[in-house]
Amino acid sequence: ASPSGLAAAADGRVYVTDSFNHAVRVVSLNGTVGTVSGTRVLLEPTPGCPAPCLRGIPGYDDGQVTAAQFYFPSRVAIALDGMLLVTDGHRLRRVSRDPYVSTTTQEVVSKNRVVTIAGATTSGRVDDFGKLARFAHPHGVVQTASGRIYVSDTSSCRLRRVSSSASIAIAATCATRLVDVVRPDRKSTRLNSSHQIISY
Repeated sequence: ASPSGLAAAADGRVYVTDSFNHAVRVVSLNGTVGTVSGTRVLLEPTPGCPAPCLRGIPGYDDGQVTAAQFYFPSRVAIALDGMLLVTDGHRLRRVSRDPYVSTTTQEVVSKNRVVTIAGATTSGRVDDFGKLARFAHPHGVVQTASGRIYVSDTSSCRLRRVSSSASIAIAATCATRLVDVVRPDRKSTRLNSSHQIISY
């Protein structure tokens, strides 16, 4: 219902954000349509919805692709590592899909999962790290060869850049102290596993 964004993978599969069904769908080379992620319920068949009649359930949960929930996903892009990037509600989310796996800086392997990279369930205009940042109905999303992700934040009329913390240059002046640049290990580990949002 109301398919919105689409992205074509190198293997020929096409990924679609099925906005009003709150799901990410895939169209295979033979024309078969399946659901990559999103929670659905089975309904009684109707003239407009033959069996199996499925309806998407809106929500905000991260987790396994079969249990994760979306809230009117709008656009999808294929990341450099083969993952899917999805703008969803006021968030940017990543869907790991077979056969690709994601490994965090803490060496945690993630497969067939949905995680929120940045943003929250509430809208806003805040540049910050990961889930502390706020979007306002982000739509278009793309990842460049450098690994940076760009998001068009529609309601705030801004173009946002999402960078992994390893790529962030820390502003320094003559008044900058060493402890402001070199962080203790615990804080550094937290930052290296997040992303920073910058507006243009």
